[in-house]
Amino acid sequence: MLRKDLLKFCKYFKGEEECPKEYDGKMEEQLWFSESIICGFDTDVIGKNSEKEFVSYIAAHVGKWDPYGYRETIKFYLEKIDNQELKEFIIRTYEI
Repeated sequence: MLRKDLLKFCKYFKGEEECPKEYDGKMEEQLWFSESIICGFDTDVIGKNSEKEFVSYIAAHVGKWDPYGYRETIKFYLEKIDNQELKEFIIRTYEI
């Protein structure tokens, strides 16, 4: 999947070179960074279940870099997602 296609799943990253200042020191900053990293992946990484895979990668990235606070950050992120089935999958998978 191309970067421009992945951007449609982003809640915070919109293709900017730098994180917007209004996100500094907030959960949004961490989520912006994770989305920017995922959008930089090789296009073969995200396939048919693209939104599910994208959100899973975000959750995994947040968990790696914030092993003690990731649950709150992912809960915050899930508030922006409308797909209830996807939310439940992430909650089960990451034990939130």
